[in-house]
Amino acid sequence: MSDSAQKWESDLQQHGEAVLAVNRSKTFAYLLGCWVFGAVGIWLILSGESTLWGWAAVLLFGVLGTLSLGYQAARPRRVRVRAEEIETPHAGVIPWTAVVRIDEERQATGGRGLLIALRLSAEGLDARDEDRGRKQQVEDLAITATNRAGLGAVDGDALYLPGGLTGGHHAALEWLRSVHQRAVAA
Repeated sequence: MSDSAQKWESDLQQHGEAVLAVNRSKTFAYLLGCWVFGAVGIWLILSGESTLWGWAAVLLFGVLGTLSLGYQAARPRRVRVRAEEIETPHAGVIPWTAVVRIDEERQATGGRGLLIALRLSAEGLDARDEDRGRKQQVEDLAITATNRAGLGAVDGDALYLPGGLTGGHHAALEWLRSVHQRAVAA
């Protein structure tokens, strides 16, 4: 068992809950890149060399990139794991008994990233949709396949966990499978 999985297991045993947070360092690195390209755009505008490319850089990176990445960085993206249930940002609380299996999938958009997908039973789908309906109806419409791995989303019979969980994808996958097996066996 990895160090991360041991820590999660210890937290679950001692506190009744383990929190798998999303590593935000990549988001902040992208944000810094947007600011750099935005600054280059401002320099291009002020120098008069290429105002079209300057405005494009300022609008695309400085404004849109900063707003989009700032929104992602500000959102709470944690997965809370308890012995009897899992709580995700987009689907709320799902009992472990409503999870049929936990899979690993490649991003549908052809990306290299792997996703952790919880396959839900009819009970899990009802619980997910009921909780989602209260909290996230409008917001879920904005989730696209391209940002599914970053934010966590729902699709068909699956519940996708946010990408970039601290501790590593494979450690989280194996630990979640073990928690699921124990909960279903109990």
